[in-house]
Amino acid sequence: MNPTVIVSEGHRAVAATAAWLLLGIGGPLLAQGSSPAERPPTLEFSLGAFGVLNGLSDGYRLGIEYRWRPLQAWSLVPGAGAVLAEDGANYLYVNLHKDFALGRHWRLTPSFGAGLFHDGHGLHLGDQLEFQSGIELTRTFLDGLRIGIAGYHLSNGGLSHTNPGTEVAVLVISVPVGAPRSAVDAEATR
Repeated sequence: MNPTVIVSEGHRAVAATAAWLLLGIGGPLLAQGSSPAERPPTLEFSLGAFGVLNGLSDGYRLGIEYRWRPLQAWSLVPGAGAVLAEDGANYLYVNLHKDFALGRHWRLTPSFGAGLFHDGHGLHLGDQLEFQSGIELTRTFLDGLRIGIAGYHLSNGGLSHTNPGTEVAVLVISVPVGAPRSAVDAEATR
C-alpha cells in the first residue's frame, strides 16, 4: 500500500473530526460548560517537546498564546501565539478553540490553526505554512486558572513534497487576563 495514501486519508479523518468538534456538531456528545461567553481572555503558557511520537530529540518547546473571549457564534475562541524551540525553530500561528465541559471543573478543548514555521537545526517540516490540530484537557481552579496537558500535530497538509509532520506534547497553564464578561457588564450598568 502506498504510504502517501494512508497519510492523506489520515489527514482527512483528523480534519473532519476537528471540524466536527469545532463547529459544535459533536456538542450533544459532551456536556457544554455554563456561560462560555462570560469567560475572560486568557494567556496560555506551554512547555513541552516536539517529535514525541517519532523519537526526535529536539529539546524543549516554549509557547505563549493569547485567547480572546468566545465568539457568539458557536462559542469559538480565537487565539494567536508563538512557539520557540531549543534548536532554533519557531512557529507563529492563529487558531480557533472550542471548550467542552467534562463535569464542573474539567474542559476538553479541540483546536485547529495555521501559521508560519521556521525550521531549526534539527526540526524540518517541509514548508513555511504549517497547520496545527490539537486537543487539551484542563482542570479549572479558583479565579479561572486552568492547568492541564495538550497534544498537537503539526503538518503542512501535503502542500510541499516533504511533509514529515510532528507531534507535540505540552503542559499548559491558562491565566485569565481581565474580568469575566458578567463582571464587566455589571460594572457598565452601575
